[in-house]
Amino acid sequence: MTVKKPKEIAEMKRTHFRMATVLNELDILEDGVDCDYSEVSTDYRWIVQQLEHRRETLQKRGRCL
Repeated sequence: MTVKKPKEIAEMKRTHFRMATVLNELDILEDGVDCDYSEVSTDYRWIVQQLEHRRETLQKRGRCL
């Protein structure tokens, strides 16, 4: 049985790739002047928690890797 994946997963994977690229570049370019990533960092952790919760829900329903 083939399961259709939500298009949002593909979109998030593309965004994740872009995030990795920009973080790598910021890691080199950042000079620390007038920067505050605290809100973005909090939001990013929250997003990861939401996706982990979804994964755990699916695993409890018997889905496996």
